[in-house]
Order: sequence, then C-alpha cells, then structure tokens
Amino acid sequence: MSRINVKVTDRGENAILAIKVAREITGLGLKEAKDFVDGTSTLTVTESDAEALTKGLGEVGAKVTLAEKSTSESNYDVLSVRSKQQNDIGPPRGFFQKIAGLFQGK
Repeated sequence: MSRINVKVTDRGENAILAIKVAREITGLGLKEAKDFVDGTSTLTVTESDAEALTKGLGEVGAKVTLAEKSTSESNYDVLSVRSKQQNDIGPPRGFFQKIAGLFQGK
C-alpha cells in the first residue's frame, strides 16, 4: 500500500464545503480538516484516499498537490488517526472486572 502526502494549495471559493469533503473522506475532526483545507497542514493517505480527495476537493473548487511519502513527517497521518480511533472505542481494559468486583464486595 503506497502512501501519498496531500496538501491543499488553493481552497477555492467555498472553504466550508471543502472542509466537509475532507472530513467525509478522511474521518478527521473539524480542526484537523480546517487546517488541511487552509493549507497549513499536510495529510498522509492511501492512493485511493488521495484520488478521492483530489476529485472531491476539485469538485468544490479547491486545488491539491500530491507527493510520494518522504522521510519528512506530515502533520496528520490519516491511517494512524483511523487506527487510533478504532482502538479507542469502548471502556478501558479491566473496566467491567472492576465494576463486577464492586458488586461482589471485593
């Protein structure tokens, strides 16, 4: 799986639509998507997400540049954000055991 750095060079006339498109495709939060659309940050995404961002943002008038992932770090690595979000779902480990212990008088 190839990773691509994506940066917005021109957000176009309607920044709000561009932010909505970026959030929908990447799953980023509002602040991260706004930083991306404003051009102050770079995203690292898969090839398919890069194509979707280029197409979606192009439809709302924004322009993006694509570059192969280099050794320099991007501001937001979408793949790591997604995996972190998936791992953060649910209560912390041992939560239910502690609750059960309270009811059993332990």
